[in-house]
Amino acid sequence: LAVGYSIETRKYLNRHITLHFGKMGISGADVMPALSRYFKLARDYSRRLGYDLAWVWVRENGENGDHVHILMTVPDALSRKFLTMSRKWLSRACDAPYVRRGQRTRKVAGWSTRTSQPSPTYFENLKALVAYLAKQCSSQTRFRQQQIAKGRKSLPVIGKRSGHSENLGEATRRKLHLIK
Repeated sequence: LAVGYSIETRKYLNRHITLHFGKMGISGADVMPALSRYFKLARDYSRRLGYDLAWVWVRENGENGDHVHILMTVPDALSRKFLTMSRKWLSRACDAPYVRRGQRTRKVAGWSTRTSQPSPTYFENLKALVAYLAKQCSSQTRFRQQQIAKGRKSLPVIGKRSGHSENLGEATRRKLHLIK
């Protein structure tokens, strides 16, 4: 629902960010407070510059520890500076120095930074990314079986597994009378 609402409201999720909390020395119950701090820093920064971020996220725990996949609206005007700041926010959120490859970020293919508009391939790629992120939201048992069949170690997630920014949530849609 949140991804569909982001498209309806033209808050296009144009950036895929992976935060590797395990590499930053954060695991288990400490991941959610660190993730919340990261989002607060990103939101405060963008608001100071007059932008409203939107995001959806999914948490996983694999061979390299806890990590979070985020689909986020990053205005093209902020794109370059945002990537630099994101490392600083991750470091502050984890209360640790940034570790090489502590984050990975890339534009959703098909997003045009020249026109700040999606192309038809953007929607295809966004759909594929959402399917990729949703794999962890399916039955934990089925997911673990799939990972084991692929020869990968899959560990359980402790705590919340997924979420979205408030501006994509049910309360916002209710306030705008989009749902009853």
